Amino acid sequence: MDMYGITPYLERAKAFKDSADEHALRYAALELRFCMEMIVYRQLQQYGDVFPGSMIGVWKPDQLLKLLASFDPVASMGGELAFASLTEDGSVPNEWMPLGKSRTIPWKQFRKLYNKLGSYLHAPAPRQAGVEYKPLTRESFGEVIAVLEDVMSATLIMAVKAVISAKCSCGTSVYVGQSEFDDGELVVCTNTKCNSLYAKAVNEKGEQILDRIKVMALTCQGCQAKVPFPPERIWAPIRCPGCSRTHRLNLAFTTVQPAE
Repeated sequence: MDMYGITPYLERAKAFKDSADEHALRYAALELRFCMEMIVYRQLQQYGDVFPGSMIGVWKPDQLLKLLASFDPVASMGGELAFASLTEDGSVPNEWMPLGKSRTIPWKQFRKLYNKLGSYLHAPAPRQAGVEYKPLTRESFGEVIAVLEDVMSATLIMAVKAVISAKCSCGTSVYVGQSEFDDGELVVCTNTKCNSLYAKAVNEKGEQILDRIKVMALTCQGCQAKVPFPPERIWAPIRCPGCSRTHRLNLAFTTVQPAE
């Protein structure tokens, strides 16, 4: 069963792979990348309108898969789904009826294979002295084909929407994964002409929400009073309401190591 619709692409890749022509091998890499992209986009369909449609055309498939993994605990792992009747004493049932199994590619492995295939689609760089050259051969595709065939064995596609979202005033959907809710970081609207800030909060009903930040506050260096200012006036001088001292916010731009 091929729930992702990648069979034609995979079969063409295998045919190209069996050729001794290096150009045909590069076409095999292209077809295999199509397979990986279709897997991500098919998985994405399970989430309905959680994602803005514009993201699909802008974000790379490996970035989309990483995003899915941030709020879906099953997005980067396979599993089996089964059901059973409740027992009278509430204990775990002994007999289960299988419904199907899901198969996915973990994000780190996906990124490695996707980038590896992409490297085959570029013109060969000039050889450098002392650098080992690895020729493109049919064996170069063994791992990715095995992974894709495993994904094709899935009999269902699972999706768990563990996501908190809000509708920005600009009309853009703002969201954050459940696993990222407690990290204390602000959420920024993905509309680059808006960039509104949202704080992660819990309302009076105990629900996790994204609350738009209309005013921020810093401590006055003179009287220690809180100095409020709206984010849209971040570059303007701010006067302390307690001692009338004028402040300016200095921003620092530094390089950080990306999270794995």
